[in-house]
Amino acid sequence: MDKEYFKIVIVTAIDKLNSSKKPLSESEFTRSLVALLKKKHGKNDTRHSSKIRFRKETFKFIIETQEWKDEIVLINNEKYALKSQLKDLPQVQTDSDWCWSEIHIEEAQQKTLNLLKKLDPFKFEELVKKLIEGYFIGFKAETTRKTGDMGIDVKAYKDSEIQKDKKQAMFAQAKCFKGTVTRDNADKFIGAVKEFHNKENWETFYGLFVTTGTLPDSFKQKLTNSEEKGLVFICWDGQELVKKLFQLGWGIKYSIHIDFWENLDSNLIHKEFDNEQITLPNKLT
Repeated sequence: MDKEYFKIVIVTAIDKLNSSKKPLSESEFTRSLVALLKKKHGKNDTRHSSKIRFRKETFKFIIETQEWKDEIVLINNEKYALKSQLKDLPQVQTDSDWCWSEIHIEEAQQKTLNLLKKLDPFKFEELVKKLIEGYFIGFKAETTRKTGDMGIDVKAYKDSEIQKDKKQAMFAQAKCFKGTVTRDNADKFIGAVKEFHNKENWETFYGLFVTTGTLPDSFKQKLTNSEEKGLVFICWDGQELVKKLFQLGWGIKYSIHIDFWENLDSNLIHKEFDNEQITLPNKLT
């Protein structure tokens, strides 16, 4: 590795921590470093022209150098700070001491929901697929083809533990909505689910409607009224969807979990956070 370049990065890192006057997570830190390096040393330098490449090819090596460790420390495996700042920081808590207050939960939930509403629709379908497998034990899910799926975005199956020739099935529709979902969406969804349900003799067949928007009571009642023997409808609005993510520990840690969203939809996270600092508190009590 280029020692001169490492020196430049370390000096830039120290400047950033001095100006921020607070510890920074790796995601916050690397984004800021890349922005400063581009500004001071050129945008076309491949060593910092990409945030992802910088984290993978430079940052993970430079933090192991003695020069870095002489100046910068990692607190609780969460935040980077200057050693000279430690005496001025509040007493550092361990992970087991951290907890969510109601106001912080609400803030985190709202931030998460805002991100969900901005997801690429196909990426949202992938998230619903993962949620089904993570939340419903034993189900294996797959997204459907983009056309001719009658509005069904994800199919999932679970073998019967007693009779292997019988299966439980779940057909889901994933809708990125910012407002209230209308009742005609319920009619279309019910029609699509029932058409698939009537094709085979399922042990249990679930219709799952997932949206980032709001579901009125009339929508939920319409699904309930359409249930029949062996057919069950489930619906998650934006708030319920966020709760499911929190229950699984996805997309949120002590602040917005950047890596989760970056892996899900890198275009979204770069657009959302390139010029914005994470606003959640550094320490939640």
